[in-house]
Amino acid sequence: MAAPTGVPDYQQAGIANHAQEMPEWEQYFREGVLSVWKQWTTVRLIIDQEWAGTYSRDKVNQLLTLVLDTMLDRRRAPMTLLVIGKGDLPQSDDVDRLGQLIHVKMNEFCNVQLDDNSEFEIAEKCIDMLDRCRGRDYSLAQKEIAAANQAARAPLGSSCRFQDQTLWEDATGNIAFAPEADTVVQQAGGFWENGEQQDDGDASSDDDMDVDTEPNHQIQSKIAESHQKVSSAPLPVIDEDGFEMVPGRRKR
Repeated sequence: MAAPTGVPDYQQAGIANHAQEMPEWEQYFREGVLSVWKQWTTVRLIIDQEWAGTYSRDKVNQLLTLVLDTMLDRRRAPMTLLVIGKGDLPQSDDVDRLGQLIHVKMNEFCNVQLDDNSEFEIAEKCIDMLDRCRGRDYSLAQKEIAAANQAARAPLGSSCRFQDQTLWEDATGNIAFAPEADTVVQQAGGFWENGEQQDDGDASSDDDMDVDTEPNHQIQSKIAESHQKVSSAPLPVIDEDGFEMVPGRRKR
């Protein structure tokens, strides 16, 4: 099977371009993980809304590079979802370790406090990708690459609502805390590309990527003013001194 082509560029993703030197499984793994991240709603909002400032894309790429370097660190045993030698029983030690890394570094690099445990879902997908690709099973990587290409052509934000100027909730109830989030959800675009997005108002522009050209301005007002039903996902708890209480981590 030939190595994948025509998928996101390594340099644009902040990854060293050593495709010619990489084994085939590693090429599929890197591109598969990149595709998983491209579909993560929180990451797409960080890029499109510049939650981490003007260089939000670069900061996300820096975080992704750190995750890949950690997973491919040959000085340590490979991360896995299985306990080798014990009947291949599922285990989550590596998922917890990688998820905590993503959680901490997402806050450090992108100023985003995750509060929906989605980092652990992403960690599990990435480790599953590593297990499969190391076993020369590229079906999951190919599936994620195809899904990411399709997602890149879909609008972002059509199901999002602005809750209280700090919390964003997607269609599935996932919530991320972003102290400097913009107040308008904009149309989605490719966030791994370094080029500037055009905004000339031309509904027929190629840059619209075949999505609905009508901008999404259906932003909900503050919770106290809206009477909208709030998701059951956990919200930050503020104590009497005005400090946010840290939520519990992943539940078993």
